[in-house]
Amino acid sequence: MPVRLSKVLMYYRSALCMPLMIQIRKLISLNSLFRDCLDQHAPLQRTKISRPPAPWMKNCDIAQLQKDCQVLRVMSTTNNIDELSRSRYRDARNELKCKIKTAKRDFYQRAFSSKKPKEAWTIIHRILNPNPKPLRVDPDELNTHFASRSERVTGTTPEPTENLWAFIDTLPGDPVSALRLREVSYREVLSEIKSLRSGCSCGPDGIPVKYIKMVAEQLGLPLTHIINNCISKQLFPSPWKTARLCAIPKAEKITSKQRPPSYIHSSNLIQDLRTSGSSTNV
Repeated sequence: MPVRLSKVLMYYRSALCMPLMIQIRKLISLNSLFRDCLDQHAPLQRTKISRPPAPWMKNCDIAQLQKDCQVLRVMSTTNNIDELSRSRYRDARNELKCKIKTAKRDFYQRAFSSKKPKEAWTIIHRILNPNPKPLRVDPDELNTHFASRSERVTGTTPEPTENLWAFIDTLPGDPVSALRLREVSYREVLSEIKSLRSGCSCGPDGIPVKYIKMVAEQLGLPLTHIINNCISKQLFPSPWKTARLCAIPKAEKITSKQRPPSYIHSSNLIQDLRTSGSSTNV
């Protein structure tokens, strides 16, 4: 995969001043090349995973106590007149319940005390086995709900666009010390790529962050070129303006009870992280 990515390196280094459409094509071609490499070397495969309903039940003491309890249960049902067998069975059953409750509590405490959210959520999904049924929500209704959130929160209505442009026209001109973004270096972009969280969800580009980090050295140079061209030309590619909106319901079939996590392109995340710390006053 690094060999194929290196073939487009010269193309990204050759152009110094590119219009917006060229920047967009370069970004799209880079994403397309990356996805082609993933499809060839790491294709998606359907895998059946067995989830144990109760991992804490694998405790050796609990397993042995279950066997003893089973034997005592058979004895207590066989000897109906033997009160001692019933009593021994009840004691073993109560002890088994206490041990299971203690082991379950300790298991949850160890799982939720982890500082890695991915590990905690993996355990939650393994235990709860959530319903994979997809959401069936009207996209227009969902869009209207989220678009009008500011109006509902503040209790106001938006002003006409003409008023906004009129206010902008009254502002003074840019001073000499206006805020500007400086160009970034290859090392800075490489550092940002390696600092990305591997457990993040994919954006609209469908490229996992963990695979981007595997070829950070090869991706660093073309991304540096794209970011610097966008900064110098004051452009922002339209693919970076799109995001994947995933509505997570707090209550089923109620639009107002949903919250909208937004997943952006992985390369856009690198751009945001890098430019947020590269602003200087000149």
